[in-house]
Amino acid sequence: MSTVPDAADEPDIKLRMHYDSSGSWLEVPMLILHMMEMPVTVFSKYSYIDSSSMYLEEHLDAGRFLARFKFTYGRAPEVVAVDHGQTAFIIYELDKNIGGRDVILH
Repeated sequence: MSTVPDAADEPDIKLRMHYDSSGSWLEVPMLILHMMEMPVTVFSKYSYIDSSSMYLEEHLDAGRFLARFKFTYGRAPEVVAVDHGQTAFIIYELDKNIGGRDVILH
């Protein structure tokens, strides 16, 4: 029995990369994270969270998710950009991923 998903198992999803003048966050529905067995604790405290999605910080967490997705499904998900101009208030008003791991930035 193969553990590699076949084409019928591949999710047809479109993710959004939110960005402003100081950073970017990949919006990933919690359901997708659950399907990929990626609990919020594998991501850093620099990502944001709400009841339905995580907003993965571009430098630390988005790459971790995208690598797992590509490994699992053999391709990258479709990502569309959402420009918030100077400041992405919609992101900054969300809760930080306080259950996330600590990361030392140099």
